[in-house]
Amino acid sequence: MRRFQLVALDQALSSATNFATVLLAGVYLGGADFGAYALAGSLFGLTLAAARMSSSERLATPTRDHAQFVLAPITVVAVAVAAIVGSGLLLVVTERSVVIQWIIAGPLIVLNDRMRYAALIRRPVVAVAADATWFVVVVAAWSSIELGLLDGEIGLIVATAGGPAAGLFVLAAEGWRSVTAWTAVDLRAARSEVPYIADAWLQAAAVFISLAVVASTASLTVAGGARGVMLVFQPFVSLSYAGRLLIIGSSDERRVRAWPTIMLVASLAYSILIGGVLILAHAADSTPSIWDFGRITFVLVACGQVARAFHQGVVDVLRRTDPRGLLPARLVFAVVIVALTAPLVRRWELEGFALTFGVSYTIGAAVMWWRKRRDSASTAPVSDTVAGDGSH
Repeated sequence: MRRFQLVALDQALSSATNFATVLLAGVYLGGADFGAYALAGSLFGLTLAAARMSSSERLATPTRDHAQFVLAPITVVAVAVAAIVGSGLLLVVTERSVVIQWIIAGPLIVLNDRMRYAALIRRPVVAVAADATWFVVVVAAWSSIELGLLDGEIGLIVATAGGPAAGLFVLAAEGWRSVTAWTAVDLRAARSEVPYIADAWLQAAAVFISLAVVASTASLTVAGGARGVMLVFQPFVSLSYAGRLLIIGSSDERRVRAWPTIMLVASLAYSILIGGVLILAHAADSTPSIWDFGRITFVLVACGQVARAFHQGVVDVLRRTDPRGLLPARLVFAVVIVALTAPLVRRWELEGFALTFGVSYTIGAAVMWWRKRRDSASTAPVSDTVAGDGSH
């Protein structure tokens, strides 16, 4: 249990750091610059999503050997692809300095994340110390900007790239050999991770493509607004990951079956709480410009977030029972969000994105609910013989 507490603390620090960094970017960039920052960041999110999801199963039931797997070739290849595509953004985005920040910071963030997973398996306290160091750097950068010691753009570079770089030095306590340990990985054994990687990439790619469509259909400013409204819910999404690890490794089937409902109720409570906070902040005229959106936009995204929580809860259960079943259900969500983004954003801009977000995750959650009910029915006991061959 102490290990899980350290993992939960590490996720809390990571969530706070990511939240503060993106909020810093929204406050000091704003407009089209923040839109470009969000677009480039979501591109490197493809790499992080695949790497994290491919490690979740093994992190929940860890072995020391997995410290090699978390730096497997898939991560190296993904970083290279993201860097190449990120460089391509320079050809289409006028706010190039922001994209360059991510081309520098992206590989550092991914490497930090992989080494952090190795530390979580071997010595969780080292991972916590690394994330605490990163958080301190972000706070120091923001404070320096407020005090006039650093320019806003320089401070953002320090937070985005300097934070993970500082964390890497702390993670060096685990030994730099873990950086090259991926060369010893048996790629045939890694094939079992393909469903998890594909599932994570489908979701992350859908979000990236959706933001890219928003930027091309409306503007980078609207894309920044879309990232801003999603940022409101980022703490819940990040913190729920710690609970996800507990569920994946749990032997309590009742707790596992209840997990989708727990996620739904917790997300609803969070949405109500954060909605009240935003209402008070708007009344006091103390909200950042990236959160200057209407109540309809918030309600639509909140509905999507509640559906997303249930959606993810069922995904977590499927990861234990039927990993291959993840892909068809996730594909429905990806197709819907990509198909709806352009027409709705063209018609209503930010509200159109919020509507797309809400509808897509609601449909995805409905598909997951149907699958959950179908699986429950298929595993129900029968009296004498099993009818049919059990295929679907």
